[in-house]
Amino acid sequence: MKIFASKLLLLLIAFQVSACTSFKTSNGYMRVRDEGVAIPEPGHALFIFERDNARVAEFSALNLWEITGDEPKLVGLLHGTMKAAWNVEPGEHDFIIALAGKTQILRTTVVENKTYFVALDQNQWGTYGPAVYTFRPVRAGEENPMDAKHIGTFNDNAKAWEQSSLTSAKQHKEKAYLQWETYSDEEKAFFTMLPEDGR
Repeated sequence: MKIFASKLLLLLIAFQVSACTSFKTSNGYMRVRDEGVAIPEPGHALFIFERDNARVAEFSALNLWEITGDEPKLVGLLHGTMKAAWNVEPGEHDFIIALAGKTQILRTTVVENKTYFVALDQNQWGTYGPAVYTFRPVRAGEENPMDAKHIGTFNDNAKAWEQSSLTSAKQHKEKAYLQWETYSDEEKAFFTMLPEDGR
């Protein structure tokens, strides 16, 4: 009975901490701004990424990078339920999540004037390999639970953090592409976003 009570107490504490840390409006690097609905820049496609944090407490910012080309580019440093918006030119773009030394990759092909929504879900029970978080693209024809409002924007600290983290990002990039080669066709399809997935 004492063991059960101890476990119950721990669960309640975890729930309370989660409630306190969810629905972030700012952190040391990003602040959520209410500037209406984000739309693609002319001739571009827009990605909306949203971090899920509904189930467990989180203490580290999720690092989101675009790894297309030689130099990784920081897309977001997200705590619970924060969003990042990222404009890109039409074509192929690859992204990684880096958190707690683990990485996950998303490969995309996009067209201009479309918005692509991607949830960043907790990878419970290791369903999608060792990554702590995983990409979940919202597909064409699916009901979209996300919107393009309340987007996080970088503050002055973010650029310095990006520069100091480039070496780590490049290592995660290399790891992600090696990991991609081990995926089954089904896994590759799951972590691929197609032009028709835009809205």
